[in-house]
Amino acid sequence: MDCALDLTGACPSDYACLDEPNGPGGSERHLCVPQSGAGATDCLTALGGFCAGGAQACSETNDAGTCSGDRTCAGGRFSACPAATPQLLGSCGASPPAGCQESVAPAVLDDPNHCGTCPNVCAGQDLGNDDVSCPAGACVLTCRGENYDVNGDPADGCEVVDNPQGNHTPSTATNEGSADCSDPDSTFTWYGEIPSDQRVHTNPTVTGFVDSAGAAPDWFSYLGTGENLPFTICVNDILATLVVTGSAQPTGCYELTVITDLNTWTAFTDGSGVATIQKSCGDFCAEYSSNSTIYYEVSKVCSAFEGHLVTYALRGHL
Repeated sequence: MDCALDLTGACPSDYACLDEPNGPGGSERHLCVPQSGAGATDCLTALGGFCAGGAQACSETNDAGTCSGDRTCAGGRFSACPAATPQLLGSCGASPPAGCQESVAPAVLDDPNHCGTCPNVCAGQDLGNDDVSCPAGACVLTCRGENYDVNGDPADGCEVVDNPQGNHTPSTATNEGSADCSDPDSTFTWYGEIPSDQRVHTNPTVTGFVDSAGAAPDWFSYLGTGENLPFTICVNDILATLVVTGSAQPTGCYELTVITDLNTWTAFTDGSGVATIQKSCGDFCAEYSSNSTIYYEVSKVCSAFEGHLVTYALRGHL
C-alpha cells in the first residue's frame, strides 16, 4: 500500500511506511512494509494490508519454479500467501503439486533416458556394443572394446566388430606357424580388417589402439626356419605385399612393417592401396637369421576421415 499521504496511519501496526527506491513501475515510492513477526520484511508470508472482501492472487518463485495461491480477506486484512515453496522434482515422472510449475532436478537430466530434458533418450541405448552417458545434459557415446562406430551414427551404436581381434601388439601377434626359406613352402596369404572411428574405446580398453588414427594395428608372427638341409637350399629373404580394399584415401594412409632380428622395413600404400616390401641381399647373406621370428604389422597411420572400414590381404613368402 502507498503510504506517502499518511506516513503513520496508512499502514497496519506491524508495518512501517518506508522509502522504497524500486517501487512499482521502478519509481521511488513510500510503501507499507512488514516489520515484525515470522514474516518480517517478507510480503508473501506476512499478513497483508487492509482489505474489504475478495481475494488477492499471489505466488512464490525460486530456481525450482513458481507456485501460486490466493490470499483471503479475513478480519479486514489479507492472509499470508498460501503458495507452496517450489521444490525441484526428483524424477521425470513426478508431478508438481496443484498450483505449481516446477522444474526437474538437474541430476535427473544427466540420465541417458532423460538427457537434458524429459524425455530425451540418447541414441545407442541398450545395444550391447556401446555405452551411453549424459554428463552435463549432453549425450556421449563410447564404444565397447573392439566394436567401432564406422558410420558415425549413434543410432546403431558401434556397429562393426574388428577382425581379427586381440593381435594389436607384437607380444599378442597372431602366430602363423613356421616355414623354411623355400618360396613354395613359405608362401602365405593372411586376411583382416581395420575399422576406424573417432570414438573412445573402453569397457574394455583396446591394447595397442592409436587415438590419432582411431584404429588398432594388426600384428602377425612367422617363424623362419631357414634352410632345411639336405632338402632345401634357399635364401632367407623377405617378400610381403599389402593390398587394402575399401579406402577412400589409400595414399600414404596404411603402412606395412616387417621386422626381423636383423632389420626393419616399412612401406606405405599407394593410390591403389598397395604397399610392397621386397628384400634380398643375395645368395651369401640373409635378411633374417634361421630359426628367428619375423613380425608383420598392418596399421592405419592417417586421420583424414572420421570413420572407415577397410579389408586387406597380406601376401608373400620367405
